Amino acid sequence: MAAQVLAILIEAVLVFGAVYTLVDYVRHRDAARFDIMLVFVSLATLIVAQEVAAARQMPAGVVRAIGTFAVLPQPWLLLRLVRHFRRVPRSLELAAITGLIVSVLIIGLAPISRPPVWTAFVVAYVVLVSGYATWAFVHGARTRVGVTRWRLRILASGSGALALAFIVSGLGAMAPALRPATTPIVSICLLAVLGSYGVGFVPPRLLRAAWLLPELQRFLQEEAECPPGERGTWMNLLLCQMAVRSVGGVAAVVAIAEPGGGRLVVRGTAGAGMMVESLDLDEGVAARAWAAGEPAFEADARRFGRMEGLLAAGTGAEALLAVPVASRDSRWGVLVVCLRRGLLFAADDMALLKIFSAQAANALDYAALVAEHETAAEELRRTAGQLEEANRELEAFSYSVSHDLRAPLRHVAGFAGLLRKADGEQLSGAGQRYLTTIVEATDRMGKLIEALLAFSRTGRSEMTWRRVALADLVPGIRLELDGAGGERCAWTVQPLPEVHGDAMLIRVALFNLVSNAVKYSRDQAQPAIEIGCRGTAGADGLVAIYVRDNGAGFDMRYAEKLFGVFQRLHAESEFEGTGIGLATVRRIVTRHGGRVWAEGAVGQGATFWIALPAVRPAEAAQAS
Repeated sequence: MAAQVLAILIEAVLVFGAVYTLVDYVRHRDAARFDIMLVFVSLATLIVAQEVAAARQMPAGVVRAIGTFAVLPQPWLLLRLVRHFRRVPRSLELAAITGLIVSVLIIGLAPISRPPVWTAFVVAYVVLVSGYATWAFVHGARTRVGVTRWRLRILASGSGALALAFIVSGLGAMAPALRPATTPIVSICLLAVLGSYGVGFVPPRLLRAAWLLPELQRFLQEEAECPPGERGTWMNLLLCQMAVRSVGGVAAVVAIAEPGGGRLVVRGTAGAGMMVESLDLDEGVAARAWAAGEPAFEADARRFGRMEGLLAAGTGAEALLAVPVASRDSRWGVLVVCLRRGLLFAADDMALLKIFSAQAANALDYAALVAEHETAAEELRRTAGQLEEANRELEAFSYSVSHDLRAPLRHVAGFAGLLRKADGEQLSGAGQRYLTTIVEATDRMGKLIEALLAFSRTGRSEMTWRRVALADLVPGIRLELDGAGGERCAWTVQPLPEVHGDAMLIRVALFNLVSNAVKYSRDQAQPAIEIGCRGTAGADGLVAIYVRDNGAGFDMRYAEKLFGVFQRLHAESEFEGTGIGLATVRRIVTRHGGRVWAEGAVGQGATFWIALPAVRPAEAAQAS
């Protein structure tokens, strides 16, 4: 019962295979598909004949004759399949055709009773041709991988089973006493042949995926071993090597398109023979694959491009397979594989190489992105170095200028004071005003210079990192500002966090913010100042502290100017100052890796924010 079910299943697979290969040939019209269709159609004819015979009670001799004529061409058809991927000796082709014709005549003229020598000739024809096909399939499987390797292995077993079936059948024909023993063996062999054909020529989709998976894993594993700095070159070489191994090619090249050019420049090679430096984009197989974005196969040397002709001649190839190296976002070039003969299962080979090429294109995308980032990083490092050098020179210049200006200013102020004491009574009212103006100007200039020196020191001083409790700094700052209007303010101090940084610099920044708030709110009937923080540290590790007042405020359109050196939004006659305090705040906070910003409105007060690290930054810890 099980044998009958198996036989029915195999017959159904062969009939399906005949229909499938016939439709496949009609759609694609190539020689390999035509020969595969002939194999299935001839065997399907036998199955149909058996079913018709069973329904109409045809004579057994007729059915046997149909079966014989359906099976006898199989060795010759297998030889035709071998010709698609390797060269078959001319003498063997002639012997196979002669053996087929003679075998058909022998079976046709003496279907039942024939001399043993005739039977031996038929068996010799089948064994010789099927044996060569078996060897060719096995050898072809050794030079290929993935789906094609497994299909060739299975076909090798099927052709070997066909030869064994004829050997055993011939023994039974020459020695009738052995037929009870040989008949089951022949049936098993024929079932093996039919099953091998079904799986080998029309493998199920899941089976194809299972055969393909190990090759993809190997490709990805070798890709993972690629050195990051050599990813592009490595992937071109790996793709060539895998292509040669996958389809049994003699050589392969990867040619990358030149930006804005009309050619493909060879960037990777594998295999033996003469290689070329470039391929044309206006002719040949590579040009067709590049233009269509799909694999292209060509076995007619007259349709090769000029450089492809040189490539084929130098490698001894008779056919070329071109596969675009392209990802979803970019097209890089074309993989060209040189083939000694051609492809039996072109669709599977193209599908495998298309996957490899797409993965290589993704790797090239990644390599280009890394190179772009490295270039940008190098440019950024160079710019940062230039900025750092410029800042050092600027700080040195400002320190030198500020330091050198103090001496002449002291002279001007001193001599103006002496002039007032010595000749004060002889000076007119206008002269007295002039002297007063000189003294006040030199005093203001002196304060600006001191502010500049202090500003310069905030950028050059060495930072000592430690935890700083902001709540401990506020009382001292309030006490220091009592004589500057702080005693009139209504103070609101919220719970303040600890931050990490230089305690002295952080106190300078906080003092400047609070003193700024006291100064600009002094004209209010009841000045109010609030100091607090916003929740916990954010994703960037910074905690935000604010100082809010109900003073003069500012126009938000000019908020960015607040933290610049000598930038003022109010006249000095309204509020005194040097215009360096907020610039100092920004420099200190920036050195801590933080941020500063401000919010306000004219006549409605202002809020100044500083964001400082809640924990010590890693780069600062490494530097120390």
